[in-house]
Amino acid sequence: MERPKAVQRIVKAAPPRQRAQQPSELADEREAAPGLHLDRDERAENVRSIGVIRSQLVATVAATVLYLVGVAAAGTVFDLIYTYVLQQNWVLAAQTIVPAVASAVMISPTKTFDQSPPQWVGAAILIGYGIIAGLVGTSVLRRRDIG
Repeated sequence: MERPKAVQRIVKAAPPRQRAQQPSELADEREAAPGLHLDRDERAENVRSIGVIRSQLVATVAATVLYLVGVAAAGTVFDLIYTYVLQQNWVLAAQTIVPAVASAVMISPTKTFDQSPPQWVGAAILIGYGIIAGLVGTSVLRRRDIG
């Protein structure tokens, strides 16, 4: 059976196959440029490392954006609740449960807003978030790796 003319043109235009390199030739190339030639395992490790770096970068950017937006969003949400739902002062003080606001309350030498609690309350809230995050992380790791 004869090949179609289009396939014959492609076959004629294709570059000739190069012969396989001998292991000694590969070793010579690696010695000449040690960082350029990686075997399959090394390439897979590099790809995994890039994935980890990318996920860490995304996590850092997301945390920064959430922190910056968190203060304004918390103030807006709690002001709306205070204005339209509950006209109690504790509603405005409750925005300290948002980590970004708790951090601002903790580090500010003066009151951050009119109903802001003392600095130790912001520190206690952040310590609580840290303990909860540690417990959740430990639980997830135990379930995944042990059980």
